[in-house]
Amino acid sequence: MPLDNPKNLGDCAVALGWETTEGCAASTYQNYLQAEVKLARNQMVANPQGTHGSMWQRQDGRREAAYKPTAEVTCYGTKQNMAHFLASLVGRTIAQGANVSEAGDAGNFVSGWNIRGLRPRFNMESANRIYCMISDEVPASGYAQVSLYKESAMTTLLARASGANSTTLSLIPQNSYGVSGQVNLGAPSANDSNVILTINTLEFLWRNQPDDTFSLRVWSGCAQHTLTGCVVSEVRFTSSEGAPELKMGATIQGKVWAETSGSPSVANIDYTTFVHGDVTVVDEPSGANATKYPRSLELRVSHPTESFVGNAYYPQKHIRKGWREIGGALAMPYTDEVETLFRAGQNVSHRDLRMTYVYGGASFQANIYGVKWSDEIPGIGRDELDDYAGTFEAYYDGSASAAVVFKLDLA
Repeated sequence: MPLDNPKNLGDCAVALGWETTEGCAASTYQNYLQAEVKLARNQMVANPQGTHGSMWQRQDGRREAAYKPTAEVTCYGTKQNMAHFLASLVGRTIAQGANVSEAGDAGNFVSGWNIRGLRPRFNMESANRIYCMISDEVPASGYAQVSLYKESAMTTLLARASGANSTTLSLIPQNSYGVSGQVNLGAPSANDSNVILTINTLEFLWRNQPDDTFSLRVWSGCAQHTLTGCVVSEVRFTSSEGAPELKMGATIQGKVWAETSGSPSVANIDYTTFVHGDVTVVDEPSGANATKYPRSLELRVSHPTESFVGNAYYPQKHIRKGWREIGGALAMPYTDEVETLFRAGQNVSHRDLRMTYVYGGASFQANIYGVKWSDEIPGIGRDELDDYAGTFEAYYDGSASAAVVFKLDLA
C-alpha cells in the first residue's frame, strides 16, 4: 500500500545500504543510525479522463500519474553517519598522500597511493582499512600485479593493476565496488600479501552525476519502510554553544517505496558526535587565516536533483542539474576584526570559508569556495552589540567540480 503523505516516524532505527544495481534493493546494509525520519510520497495526480487501467491508483477522485518519494532524515553528525550521506551528495571520494598510511610493505614495493571511490563499511573493512597483495612476475618477468581487497582474508577483490616495474599503475575497478586510482610500483622481488592500507582521511569532491544509489530502510513500530534508488540532494549542519553536538539533516530522493512488517535489525551504531568547533576563514590569494569561534553555525549544501518524473512503474534515472547551492549563517563575538572580515567578504568573490569540527583528535572539515556575505546587523550603535551575525551563500557550476568540499577523518 502507498504511504500516507507525509508520514512522521519520529525517532527510528535506520539502515543504509549501497545498491549494486540502481533501484534494486540493497542485499546488505552497511551503516546503521538512530534518527528522526519524515517520509513523503509526493503524489502527482491527474484527472480521470485518459487515465484508465489498473496501473493508476485513485487519489481524492483523481488518479495518481506519478510520485516522487522523499525522506527527511535528522541525526547526529558522527563519522559513520556523515560518510554515507556526503558520498551520495558530492558523488566522489578520494584518499591520497598522507591520508593513506601503509604498513607491512617491507620491500617498499608500492607507494604514492591515490584511491578513488572508497566508502566506509561498503568496500572497506572496519570503516577505514583495505588490504593489498603484490604478485611478482605477473604477467611476465619485470612486471607485477597489485590487487586491493576489502578484508584481511582477501576474498572480496576491489581493484587490480598490472604493469612494468618502476612505473605508475592504474587501478581498474572489480566486482562493481567502484574503486579505482593509481599507485607507484617499485621493483618487487617476491610476492607480498602483508600490505595494509589505513585510510586516515577521506576527501569528498564534486561529481556532476551520481555514481551509485542506495537503499534506505526505516523501522517504526511493527512497520518496515524501504526506499530504493536513493540519492542525497541536500545536507544541513547546525551547532551552537548552547547545543554543541553537531546535528545533520539530509534530504533523500528515491524511486520506489515498499512498506511491510518487520522488526528492527541494527548493529554498530556510532554515537561519537562531532562537537561545536572552530571556523577558519581563508582570505585568498594570500592564504592568510583568521580563526574565529562562533556562537552558532548553520550550513546547507545542495546538489539539485530531478527524480522520478514518470509513471511509478517506469522510473527514470536521477538527473542532477549543473549547479550546487551553498548557504548558511554564523554568529560570532563582535570585534572590529570580525566586522572587517564580513564587510570585506561582501565586496569580493574570492573569499573562502573553512569550517572545522574536532572531537577526540578527529576532524570534519567543510570547504566553501567563493563565499558572498550579507550583513544582518541593523544600522544601530554597533559598539553595543555582543554578537555579529552574518549569512553567506555560494554557487558552484561544473568548473568547480574538482574542488574538495569535505574532509572527514576516519582513523
